[in-house]
Amino acid sequence: LVAKVQEIIARQDRAAKLSDDPLVAFIQEHATEVNSRRDVATQLGVSLEQVSHRVQTATGQSFRQFLHTCRLDLSKRLLESSEMNISQIAKRAGFRTVQHFSRVFRRYVGVSPKQYRLQSRATLSSRS
Repeated sequence: LVAKVQEIIARQDRAAKLSDDPLVAFIQEHATEVNSRRDVATQLGVSLEQVSHRVQTATGQSFRQFLHTCRLDLSKRLLESSEMNISQIAKRAGFRTVQHFSRVFRRYVGVSPKQYRLQSRATLSSRS
């Protein structure tokens, strides 16, 4: 029940932060299911080049970077607020393997998912 409530709150938070560009907003909303530019292009009826251009224009990131950013935002929220293990979080966030998730997480965030969880909990407990 707590996980479902947290998921609903996270979804509402994401909806409030959605891009004005419908294509970019689609990626934000469906980052866990999208695997490639082709998925987005097919779903929205646009070219692969248009997907790349609109993401770059709206975010300043490549398609892959933006997709990782969206997935990592969800991952960080789950690491901070749930008791799911790292492999469950990786799968929930749309990564195919926990190894890939950990590698991408470390590259973008600077620490491993486990270290991030420990740090976020230490910060939370120090505020209490």
